[in-house]
Amino acid sequence: MPKAQQQLAFMTAVDSKMNELIEWVIDNRPNKDHELHHEDFSEAREKFRTIACALDPQQTEPEPSEGGAQYVNVTPAPWP
Repeated sequence: MPKAQQQLAFMTAVDSKMNELIEWVIDNRPNKDHELHHEDFSEAREKFRTIACALDPQQTEPEPSEGGAQYVNVTPAPWP
C-alpha cells in the first residue's frame, strides 16, 4: 500500500477513534448539570489531529516506487 493511502487510512482511523471518545465522554460525564456538545471538542479535535497526523517534509514526497526522487538532499547549506 502506498504511503499516501496508509496516511489517509491512519487519519480516518484517528478521526473515528476521536469521535468514539467524544461520544463516550458526552454520554458518560458524571456532571449532568452542564451538557456537553460535539462543538465543545472542536478545538481539541483539531489540535489532536494536528499532533497525531503531522507529516514532516520528507514524508510528503512520493516514494521512488511511486515516481518520487531516488535521493533527497537533506544536508543544510553552509553559511554564506
